[in-house]
Amino acid sequence: MIKYKRYSFPRDTLLFIRITLRVIYYLAILDKKPSTSIIENIRSRITTQKEINTTTGTEHLERVYRLVSYLLIKVLNGNKPCLIRSYIVLEEALKLGLNAQLYIGVDKSEQYFKGHSWILIDNQSFLENDEELSKYTIMLRG
Repeated sequence: MIKYKRYSFPRDTLLFIRITLRVIYYLAILDKKPSTSIIENIRSRITTQKEINTTTGTEHLERVYRLVSYLLIKVLNGNKPCLIRSYIVLEEALKLGLNAQLYIGVDKSEQYFKGHSWILIDNQSFLENDEELSKYTIMLRG
């Protein structure tokens, strides 16, 4: 077994394949569907696959979060992974039976608008700085 950071191979091979396919899917539909429609679709088609304790679920979601960020930033040379990452983490959290919400907000504290999306799990921000998030005006919650 090969271990790299929090991943093990071949154990995580299917996770890598599944998450890579989800990234490709969201890249393809991002400009074709509004976020409200995408979130509704996620919520309607995802059923809880298994109840899991929050600690184990959080560890899995951290791995997914980091994998999506890696794929979008390092492999695909993107510079704004937050929306696609939020969609995928929301999917995974719902599959695990966790109470998750996706937020999309804007910040106009400078001369331009800055958008961001993030996930709350049990009303706690997931891998985000709460002070930074407080700068955003929430435009969508789903």
